[in-house]
Amino acid sequence: MLSEELLTEEEVKRLVKHATNLRDKALILTLYESGCRIGELLSLR
Repeated sequence: MLSEELLTEEEVKRLVKHATNLRDKALILTLYESGCRIGELLSLR
């Protein structure tokens, strides 16, 4: 993956700020902090 394809910390903060509910904010932050893929996160129980 190229560095220009990655979100910056500021972009992630903007995504969280504009998320409409707590679930979405948690999903965005968990993906960013863990570095896992969406499919990996959604398969967790």
